[in-house]
Amino acid sequence: MPFDAMVVSAAVIAMFVVFACALAWGDFQTRAAGQKTAAPSQQRRSNQLESDFAFRSAEPVRKYG
Repeated sequence: MPFDAMVVSAAVIAMFVVFACALAWGDFQTRAAGQKTAAPSQQRRSNQLESDFAFRSAEPVRKYG
């Protein structure tokens, strides 16, 4: 394999590694310390009430008469 092809291959691999490190660093910076993803069963009551309200408000209005 020619030397210039090995240099180009190493440069491409290095760019992917740098990009992966930048993504990992950005993810680390945007997460709060100790923050964990909430499981669906551990939903806040306010969120549950909002989803119940949205479900009820989507029902059609019944007219009598």
